[in-house]
Amino acid sequence: MRTPAWNPNEPQVPFDVHGNMQHYGGYATHFKVMYPFTASLKMEKMSRGRSAAFFYVIDEQTGKSYPMFMADLFYIIENHSIVQGVTPVLEWVPSKRGQNYGIKVKK
Repeated sequence: MRTPAWNPNEPQVPFDVHGNMQHYGGYATHFKVMYPFTASLKMEKMSRGRSAAFFYVIDEQTGKSYPMFMADLFYIIENHSIVQGVTPVLEWVPSKRGQNYGIKVKK
């Protein structure tokens, strides 16, 4: 599958067949445009990719999971409260670093 060019105005990010965002495009079944969304997310687990460590967070309303870069989690820790592994309701946007994808808080 060919990875689409990154366009910050209409970012296409990788997803699996269940609608969970993927950290790396090579594992995806498809790419789709991801728009900002509002949610409270629960920390699920930490994982390592080819070039980066990252976290998976879950939207408990939808059950969908999203990868998050460590630096973006650090921003949340510095600027928001995380209670029992759950973020407050925030606005989230997709992000890309190298060939890896994640979500971050819209600033």
